[in-house]
Amino acid sequence: MKPLNSLVKIILILPFLSVSLAFSAEEVLVPSTVDKAAQLELFQNRLVDLESREGPYDLSLMEPLTGMIAVLWEQQDYETVAELQSRQLQVMRTALGLQHPDVLPIIRSIVTTQIALGNWDAVSDQLEHIRNLHPIENGQPSLELLHAIDDQIHWLLMRTVLDGRGRRARTFMQSRDLMAELDDFVEDFYGDNNPAIAPWLYKSAINKYHLVQMLNASDGVSGDTIDRVVREDGGFRLEKGSSARFSSRDSFFGPGRYIPVIDRGDLLGVDYLREARNLMDDLRDLAEDQNDLEAQAMANIYYADFQILMEQGRAIRQYRKAQELLTEKGISKARIDAVFSRPMPIPLPKIFTNFADLETFQAQTLLAFDDSEETITHVGSFTAWNKSVRSTALPVSTNPQLNLNLPLQRADISFNLSSRGKPSSHEIIELEPAERSIGRAAGRAVKEMKFRPVVIDGKAKRIRDVQIRYLFIDE
Repeated sequence: MKPLNSLVKIILILPFLSVSLAFSAEEVLVPSTVDKAAQLELFQNRLVDLESREGPYDLSLMEPLTGMIAVLWEQQDYETVAELQSRQLQVMRTALGLQHPDVLPIIRSIVTTQIALGNWDAVSDQLEHIRNLHPIENGQPSLELLHAIDDQIHWLLMRTVLDGRGRRARTFMQSRDLMAELDDFVEDFYGDNNPAIAPWLYKSAINKYHLVQMLNASDGVSGDTIDRVVREDGGFRLEKGSSARFSSRDSFFGPGRYIPVIDRGDLLGVDYLREARNLMDDLRDLAEDQNDLEAQAMANIYYADFQILMEQGRAIRQYRKAQELLTEKGISKARIDAVFSRPMPIPLPKIFTNFADLETFQAQTLLAFDDSEETITHVGSFTAWNKSVRSTALPVSTNPQLNLNLPLQRADISFNLSSRGKPSSHEIIELEPAERSIGRAAGRAVKEMKFRPVVIDGKAKRIRDVQIRYLFIDE
């Protein structure tokens, strides 16, 4: 709130809302010199006065409720804020109807308050409420519905951290079910040969990658995930493309776990990664249909990234093809080499369909780091999703409201990187806090990570003295 002629004008529901709400009722002007308790009392008196004159559900009540919420939020009285927001929602629904889109800002503000309170189930309920405000009409989903489901998926991925290891597999599989639903809606919304579908195809590919990471988790989460996948998809999906074979144990109380038998170093669920890579192939086809050389090049880069994740050696050929397409597009060799001379953790959190956006993303990842020494190549920071999948990046939502600031532990690590994107010979530079267990866990995680290798003039190169800041949530 900004002072204006020694007065404060209250027109916002909460300072963190991206959408401001103003009402036609008289404005409440509170002298900026009045302390918070006096401000709160003025708003309360105003609320009582309006209730007596206009009734308990008139829209004019939104104004003093808004003022009270702003004061209480600054005081971090989130419980009372939540109560007042519920009152606001009741007023809006009564005046406008249960499904009116103007209630959306109120619901989003409730989401933020419930996050502050740590009421994760309440957040899930409100995200479901937001989704229900975007019904399918005439068999056609809306873009708002797609984003609402995407928010639900991201929140479930965050809950795999917030709810602890015991519920991790079940919560992830719920997000997978929503992704399958989202995939169908995306196809209905965009139809065939629409390049705007690219970000959604990439989200689907990342979800498949997350599934494979959960199947190969470093703790008991992998067993829970395997059981659920076998029940839903059948064991043949996990056996396809790998050495995996399954046996099932029956316990005294009923069916037991499915036990995978797999060659050492092999990846369980590689067929799902193949599906993800094929989605990148779909992107290449779309770009070719549009005769868009730059989009073709970017699709080749992502296709190659998934080849690396599948540990297949043909990735370099695709990186080389991408460089050739970028050159044909007219992008200078200096710009191409600048991007490909620096390794990047893969998969990237989002897709870029033009080269300039990839350059910007890469530059932004390095803003906090000194990369002036020619013998050192820094790749920025990497925040791990959770300890079960320690080499997988924490999902990032396009909705900043759902990206939580969680307590992190830090390890600055140097390592060498092979021409196939595999780290080796890591050394700990610095730890925060300075505990050896943190260094051991971070070192194992970095060893398991995959990187886009250095590729210059179409040839992959081994590189020494790569540095990364590895961050992981203090679970």
